[in-house]
Amino acid sequence: MTRFALVGGGWRAEFFARIALALPDRFQLTATYLRDPLKRADWQRRFGCRMAESPEDLLADKPDYLVVSIAKKANPDVLIRMMDLGLPILCETPPFITPEGMVRAWEAAKAKGVMLQVAEQYPDWPLYSAWQKAVDEGMLGEVSNINISAVHSYHAISLIRRFLNVGFENVTMTGCRHFFPVRATDSRDGLIPHGEVSPARRDRLTMVFDSGKTAFFDFSNVQYHSYIRTRQLTIQGDQGEIDDMTLRCMNADGQPLCLTLQRHDLGLFNNNHYCPLGLQLGDRWLWRNEFLYGSLNDDELAIAAVMERMGRLVRGESDEPAYSWEDGLQDAYLALVIAQALADPWKSVRSETQPWAK
Repeated sequence: MTRFALVGGGWRAEFFARIALALPDRFQLTATYLRDPLKRADWQRRFGCRMAESPEDLLADKPDYLVVSIAKKANPDVLIRMMDLGLPILCETPPFITPEGMVRAWEAAKAKGVMLQVAEQYPDWPLYSAWQKAVDEGMLGEVSNINISAVHSYHAISLIRRFLNVGFENVTMTGCRHFFPVRATDSRDGLIPHGEVSPARRDRLTMVFDSGKTAFFDFSNVQYHSYIRTRQLTIQGDQGEIDDMTLRCMNADGQPLCLTLQRHDLGLFNNNHYCPLGLQLGDRWLWRNEFLYGSLNDDELAIAAVMERMGRLVRGESDEPAYSWEDGLQDAYLALVIAQALADPWKSVRSETQPWAK
């Protein structure tokens, strides 16, 4: 059982609370701290947890760790204040939005001796987790390049760095921002049946790391919530490639092999609980759902995986990070380099080695 307290009550904070409600045998939300009285009452009604009177009051329930999930602009001061509680902290992404804030937080965490991890969920998404296993097992050989059009800035960086295995290498970026018309079809609040057509931003960059490994980044700001703009992933190595849901390589006999990643979900066309079961490549399962029967979507499943690793880490049951503080800071920093490159189209912008990467 992982027990956590929560600071925040926004759209992303609700994910953590929903996961605890859906999986009461795995997670317990001990208390939530919100300053707004109206939000406090609504939160308690919806999620049934105790509302803490102060940050210090969160300690009364002796949670394993604290989740901090608040607005980006407020995050730096609040996060550093929460370090004084002495609890391990799982921080919502991005941990900071300025280089100065990142260095300040890095130094504060070291000085206070607080364990910090980042709730970066995309490497734990079923699809990306499955393909990462294929990459780690050498099915593509040495990976040299990736084309990703799925998630934005620091989320994309986390996947790029992981699939290319470039660690904290510096990178040179070149790119441009475009605008193309598209009809609105979906939102955080649901389907938009007759949405307006308006310009949508589309960012395209080339990222060349010091090792020569390269990422082609492509993202439109409507992709997260659209029925007419999808996602795409290509990963190429010297022995094969992943093309979205297909893997091509050579088998042990030197013959061409083409396999399709198959997704299996429970509760389709029957009355079982809905949930993903797993992702299968040929006769092998590359990803299996650890949280069956919780009826969680892919994003919630990924966050639950991070939360559970955090629980095992702080209880001393494992030394595997939830998602390391250093990696989270590096992702956020390189997201700023993306912004710099887009602000000056086609001019090369290079990252610099940061304190956490030394």
